[in-house]
This record gives sequence, C-alpha cells and structure tokens, in this order.
Amino acid sequence: MGIANAERTLDNLRVFTQFISQPQYRDVVVAIGLVNEPNAGDIGFDPLHSFNLRAYDIIRSVTGFGEGNGPYIAVQAGLQPLGRWDGTLPGGDRVIMDGHAYFAFGDVNPSPMVALAEDGLPGGTWPAQACRAWGTEFGESRANIGPTVSGEFSGAPNDCGLFIRAVGVDSPHPQCAEYNDWENYNVTMKAGLQNWIMASFDAFGDFFFWTWKIGPSQAGRVQAPLWSYKLGLDNGWIPKDPRDSVGKCAAVGVSTPVAGAYPAFRTGAVPSPTIDAAYSAQYPWPPTSIPSADVDIPLLPTFTNTAAAMTLPVPTYTSAPASATADLDGWFNDNDSTGGIVTVAGCPYPNVYTATFATVPTAACTGP
Repeated sequence: MGIANAERTLDNLRVFTQFISQPQYRDVVVAIGLVNEPNAGDIGFDPLHSFNLRAYDIIRSVTGFGEGNGPYIAVQAGLQPLGRWDGTLPGGDRVIMDGHAYFAFGDVNPSPMVALAEDGLPGGTWPAQACRAWGTEFGESRANIGPTVSGEFSGAPNDCGLFIRAVGVDSPHPQCAEYNDWENYNVTMKAGLQNWIMASFDAFGDFFFWTWKIGPSQAGRVQAPLWSYKLGLDNGWIPKDPRDSVGKCAAVGVSTPVAGAYPAFRTGAVPSPTIDAAYSAQYPWPPTSIPSADVDIPLLPTFTNTAAAMTLPVPTYTSAPASATADLDGWFNDNDSTGGIVTVAGCPYPNVYTATFATVPTAACTGP
C-alpha cells in the first residue's frame, strides 16, 4: 500500500492546506509538515524526494507563491543527518528543513551533569557535546538549504523515564534513579541541566521542545521529567527566557557556523519561484522504484481521484458571533476542483497496516 497510502497522505495535506490558507487561519498555522520521521533508511531517499516534490506542488497549487500565500512547508530529515538533504526542492518557495535531535537513544554517556563544563558552570561534557553535534549540523543546513528548525528534542541526555523506550520497556541506563528523581534534584543538578539545555537551544537556534507538559502517571507523579518543558520551567532547570541561551556555545568554547541571508525564494520574497527543472525530471511521481517494495511500482495499488473532495468542517464558537466564520467553507482555493481519492472499483487492496501482500500481484489492476 506504499503508493496508495502516499496518495492518501497527499490528499490529506491538500485538505489541511485548503483549510489553514483561509484568511482567518493563515497567520495562525504558519507551517505544515509533510510527514513525521519517514524512515529514509528503509524507504530510500529517491522515493522521499519524489513524494516531497509532489506534496510541494500540490500545496503551492492551492496557496500560490510568496509571503502570505499559505504556510511554509517543512521537510523532515527522515532520521538522517540534515546534510543528506542538501539540494532538496531547489528553488522551492518557503521550504523549511526539520531535524529531530536526541542523545537519549544513542550510546550511553555517564558524564555527571553536576561536573563543571568548560565555562566553569555545571553541565559536565553535555553543553559542549550539544554545541559540537548540533550547532554545526543546523548551521550548515541553514547555509546550504535555508530555514532549519529542530522540530523535536528534549532536555533528556538519556532514555530514562516512563515509556520513553516503549511501553513496558525500562532503560538499562545506570543513572536512571538519579535522573528520574526530579523532586530531589539539588541546586547543582538543576544548574547543570539548565546549562546543557541552554546549549541545545543555542545550537539549534529555532526549535520546538518535545513536549510542553507531561502529567502525573498512575504513580501520582511525573515519571518522564526531562521531557516536560513546563515541569522544568516550574522547577528551575528550564530557563525563564530561552533567548538567554544565545552565546552559550561560544561560552563553552565551541564555534558554530553563522548563516548569511537566506535565498529570497526561501522566505517568500520571490513571487513566482521555480523548482529546478532537472530536479523535477529526476524525481517524478510516482517514484520509479522503492527499494523496500515487494513488487515493481506499476503493480502496487493506487487510488483514483473520482470521489467528492473532503473538506474540514467550519468551526463555531460560543463566545463569537456567527459572522466570525460566516465566510468559511473549509476550502480556500475554489480553482482546485480535483476529486478526492477512492479505491479503484474491482481492484483488491491489502490491509493498509500490513507491509506484505497476502497474494502478490503479477499484473497491474486498473479496474474493469
């Protein structure tokens, strides 16, 4: 179902874009992510380039080009280094790279958070490690691609915490008792955590923390403390003002690249940008092959665009007059009249959540 599921995703992206491009929402939802953490190692880069280009074309056909015309488009790095995406969507209007950065799931680093870092403050090896690993990567992405954000990261240097690995799977990290006991962090531990988190802020530059708030578990307390921004803010290991982090990497002796001005088309300053023609030719939709597919692309199931187009419902508000949403119908661009997706009559489809065929097709099915 790889191509069919991709077509379903593309159709949903179109519906979301139509809704958030309406004047009442375009300043509220300023960016749309295409897919969260697609596994580029299994899917392959070429199929993902093809998908991202197709999604870009669909979204911009709804919004038009240039500042104020629909959301920025965020391309997720697919669990790969940001540098692997250099050259993505060349010439594309308002494209963002989104990298998710964690040390929590890598090799165990037992460096104590209360040890002194290079600037003489607590944090051990962690602040400089964040700056070296992420400051260069994100800075180079800004220089080579354009606007780049860390769409996910946390304050956790390890995988300690309830359900961080998986439900029912505990971390083998030897320091989990110390890191999970947030109610008894001393002043030095909180200072060390804050300095490492500030170094992460400075290394990323622009970021979304994962996550804002974690509530108490059935044990009656927060059991994944370093993943809760609010808990850290309330208890002193998250800085009150993230902007205080600027210069932290330099303070621990790590210099990071400073990007110049972004290309004008990446910030909406070009009214009619054009994707490089050679790039478009190289990455057609559907892709010519998928490395992990069981059969060739023409044998994979697809959908047809003959259903009624789906729209998102118009919201109502108890404290606002009906006139506030009277001119909303969920559809920004009426020139987009393509039908919604539906299965091809007479064709069999595998279970959408199963990655293998019950019966491997030997011929393409296009219906009766």
